[in-house]
Amino acid sequence: MDQPVTPITQPRGDFIVSPSRYPGKGRPNFTGSITMPGSDTKMRASVWKNEYRDDKTGELITYYSGQTAEYSYNDSIEDQLEKIGSSANGKTLEEANLSVKANRFVIFKNNTKDYSVEKHGEGKPDFWGRWNPGHGDKLVAIGVWARKNKETGQLILSGQTQYPLTKEEVEQMRMSDQQHDALETFGDSKPAAPRRRGGRAA
Repeated sequence: MDQPVTPITQPRGDFIVSPSRYPGKGRPNFTGSITMPGSDTKMRASVWKNEYRDDKTGELITYYSGQTAEYSYNDSIEDQLEKIGSSANGKTLEEANLSVKANRFVIFKNNTKDYSVEKHGEGKPDFWGRWNPGHGDKLVAIGVWARKNKETGQLILSGQTQYPLTKEEVEQMRMSDQQHDALETFGDSKPAAPRRRGGRAA
């Protein structure tokens, strides 16, 4: 009998920005906050809209670059004063063909978006990205959805942050989901009706 697969608990944080109140040359297009996965370490975030031309297709690609504060809202006054200017000494982190400086992030449109509603929640994110929080050795993943404020109709880009999973962890999550589905199917199944013998239930 197969042994139960222990599900991976994936810590998450929040990402939310809205159009800047005071747009202009050099000013960010969006402002808001970003939170470290699994903590209440929230930092200010500023986002700029950018474009570049794809060398292969010639297509004009839109992407977003961002900068985060060097300290958290939750830090003490002493810690905030100490962390100001720390990004100059921060380490640039790389992943695949991305290179992200300390306290910076980049976000791209999700070209694999199929807008289908998945089993465990919303569809795939509209945008994906990577964030270098200025400490640690791994970039933080960002998944973002474009929404409208229900009351004001204003555009909001909101989503989650999390640490990217290794191939082994992705496979473990896939296996645990399959096992969970099997258990759900078993738990929801109804017992078969009793066979009848000579017009009476056995």
